[in-house]
Amino acid sequence: MSMSERRLIITGDDFGLSTENNTGIIQAHRYGILSATSLMVGGDAAQEAVELARQHPKLAVGLHISFSDSRPVLPPDQVSMLILPNGRFPPDDKPHQAALRSVKGLRQIRAEIAAQFKQFHQYGLVCDHVNTHRHSLHHPLLAWTIFREASRWPVRATRIPWDPPTDVFRLARATFLRLLGSAYGLKAPDRSINRDWNTQSFPELLANLPTGTTEIFFHPVEACDHRYSVDLPTLLDERIKALLIRLSLCGYTDAITKLPAGIHLPTGESLKWY
Repeated sequence: MSMSERRLIITGDDFGLSTENNTGIIQAHRYGILSATSLMVGGDAAQEAVELARQHPKLAVGLHISFSDSRPVLPPDQVSMLILPNGRFPPDDKPHQAALRSVKGLRQIRAEIAAQFKQFHQYGLVCDHVNTHRHSLHHPLLAWTIFREASRWPVRATRIPWDPPTDVFRLARATFLRLLGSAYGLKAPDRSINRDWNTQSFPELLANLPTGTTEIFFHPVEACDHRYSVDLPTLLDERIKALLIRLSLCGYTDAITKLPAGIHLPTGESLKWY
């Protein structure tokens, strides 16, 4: 396989969460590194993010379904089991994980997911993909709910977190989620990887990138004291940009059009760049 067949999606998550997140994502995109981003429609800076997306049409934008660190799209009384007294989602996944165990809670989750899809499309953006904040897609019932709703909109791609080599349980989970997504017309990259990247580890990965489609996702943010403060300087490193010239950068939708027909399953590959 030639280098042109080593397709790479570099995604910036949490678009719309804050002005600092928006600034970091757009900086990385303008620099020619970041090819996709995932929008939190309930984020405090979501409207600003939408305007920036319109100004940068080459940036592939997807929906980042969230039940934490943001606001619900629905009124508080319609998602009472999912929010804090202040009307916002909590900073963790505990409420919505608990809500999945009740009929009332599941109805509220389904309604909020539908509302987030609807809000995204009301912005007039093309939905490149759908994924979830804090990997909540790992819960099979939540994944089924998201995939089913995605099939009602023109969405063809999703993220199945997959960072081989790994244990049998995680391989089984990734396989199941891919099968479930495929049932609703959704495909995923060969692997989707997130780590604590820096200017040493990221170039090592790029220099030995496996064939196929790899998504590497970051949380670029313009803030010195942030948990992910290293992400933006890493993406703006000149050595990394030089390595990326040899690779095919794209969004999810562009990548999945090049995947083989049929169900695309993960493998237990052992990669040399570990």
